[in-house]
Amino acid sequence: MTVKLGPYHTSLPHLCRQLIGAGARGLVVSNRCHQPDLDVGAFEVVPNVCLSTSDDLRLPLRWVAILAGRIAASLALSGGMHMPSRR
Repeated sequence: MTVKLGPYHTSLPHLCRQLIGAGARGLVVSNRCHQPDLDVGAFEVVPNVCLSTSDDLRLPLRWVAILAGRIAASLALSGGMHMPSRR
């Protein structure tokens, strides 16, 4: 089992250890989850798709670096497709 994780948990390392204890063998650290807008006047969910950029990878890269070697599971990182940087 693989679990895709967002970066905003109270204690991501603790959650990872619990997931591994429950049978996860791989964890995917994701840069973000889609967050739709809410139109409270119309009581509707309004799609708000903002595609990720290469700059969004900093947070999941940080968590992979923190978790690497500290948990007994494979780690992967996801963050969309990007063009190469021309800096």
